[in-house]
Amino acid sequence: MLRIKELRCECGLTQKELAEKINTTSKSIWAYENNGAVPPLDVLSKLADFFNCSIDYLSGRSDDFGNITIQKEKSPTDNLSAEEKELLENFRRLNLKNKMHVSSYAKIRLEEQEESTNKRKA
Repeated sequence: MLRIKELRCECGLTQKELAEKINTTSKSIWAYENNGAVPPLDVLSKLADFFNCSIDYLSGRSDDFGNITIQKEKSPTDNLSAEEKELLENFRRLNLKNKMHVSSYAKIRLEEQEESTNKRKA
């Protein structure tokens, strides 16, 4: 049993909004949620990335939502400042809905910052 509907509803998204975010159709999302179709691997990957979960969790094969990461020789966080590491840790502790809120807020603030910078340059 796929958990797409459960995760989509937790985020407060419509089928159309989710479809737009992963570049598919709302009909496809409906079919996946109602067992009318099985998403291909590329769509499963997009959904797992979007919901920040494993494909196993998304597909119902595992109850562990946890992110699957493969540790490489050097961690991407090795070069982060203490402030950046703290921000990342706090973000990781948020539930999916709050992660989406924080991400949206950060994008808005970044756009405002870029607009301000562009106005000063003009």
